[in-house]
Amino acid sequence: MGKVAQALHALASAVAANPRAQRAAETWSATIQFEVSGEPGPLHLTIDQGRLSAGEGLHVKPDIVVAGEGTALVPVLTGKVDITHPIARGDLRIVRGSYMELINLSRVALAARARS
Repeated sequence: MGKVAQALHALASAVAANPRAQRAAETWSATIQFEVSGEPGPLHLTIDQGRLSAGEGLHVKPDIVVAGEGTALVPVLTGKVDITHPIARGDLRIVRGSYMELINLSRVALAARARS
């Protein structure tokens, strides 16, 4: 399991254990596909009613597809960097979906990092 996959699973666990993070995610429903370097294959994160589920492989119908450098995604998933920064630098790009929708990922990751 690569570092991005580990960070996705850790984020899902952190949200499950943090009521503040659950509230940040409760009104957001989306599936994000990640096609990033440093991983053996694509990964995805499903957000539904405050619950996150990380998975490996292609998702049948992702709402958002993000591609780029896996090393740029890990700090986003751990709540250390807002996703707008690696996008602005060109380390990550949105292949499909809404930029504004993807910003919710940083909001949830930041809430998961904070204490409940």
